[in-house]
Amino acid sequence: VSDTEGRPRSQFGVERGRRLALIGLVTCGIVAIFVAAFSAANGGIGWDSSWDTNAALVVRSIDTSLSIDEAYERVPSSSEFYGVLVQQLADVLHAATTGTWRQLQPDEATTYDYQSAVTLILMIAAVTALALAVWLALESFLAAAFGWALTLSTPLWLGMSHVDFKDAPVAAGLTFVTAG
Repeated sequence: VSDTEGRPRSQFGVERGRRLALIGLVTCGIVAIFVAAFSAANGGIGWDSSWDTNAALVVRSIDTSLSIDEAYERVPSSSEFYGVLVQQLADVLHAATTGTWRQLQPDEATTYDYQSAVTLILMIAAVTALALAVWLALESFLAAAFGWALTLSTPLWLGMSHVDFKDAPVAAGLTFVTAG
């Protein structure tokens, strides 16, 4: 017994199962993205987010004519290793969406909405890059979709992807390096 294309029925069932698995995995990943976006909009901010935003403003205001030692002394101790990528990209995203170019401030609620959006975008991009690497390495879209959906829906990754403005970008960076 064969399907309409002349393939054995058992092969048709396997192909149908693969398609259903792909649809399920992609749906799971998309749902995880929506859960993270919903959580970012409704869950509030991390307890040290305002401190980190303030520290980023200090770092970004350091005079470039200072020596490296003088500049390093002015960097708040919590920002020595994390940098200001999220805050800078949040300012760029804010400017792109509002047309207003100014640094977001720690006392504004929209600051954390933009920082959450940037962090979520970084996390999704990193997992997508990793899935692409798996697809290229294994030549299996199913394996790539599995890794993509599983990582996006893992509670630690999902939870960090919208509130952890320091550690999540580091995880995303390591994931990009791994994908490379």
